[in-house]
Amino acid sequence: MHCEDLGPVGAPVKHIEPLFPVCVQEKTWKNRRSQRLDKMELLNLQSSLQSEIQAKQSIQDELRTSKARLVATEKYARDWQSTSIVLFTHENRLSLRYG
Repeated sequence: MHCEDLGPVGAPVKHIEPLFPVCVQEKTWKNRRSQRLDKMELLNLQSSLQSEIQAKQSIQDELRTSKARLVATEKYARDWQSTSIVLFTHENRLSLRYG
């Protein structure tokens, strides 16, 4: 039943009308449905955003760990290079001394 089905104002009523005309009920229902769909879309977008934020944080943590490992490896390489230079120098001195 739509607003047009209600007939002219003042016409005799043949049945009991609902508290709100059907056209108002239909609009109200459509508005509530639209609001529910909007809310669902908003929740989905929020969930997607949260997932993206978590993924970026995970990547950032992985990058931080990788940088720390790189720094440690570079230090180890420098230390090893220093040690090898010292050993090489020491070996050369011994070679010159003992011949």
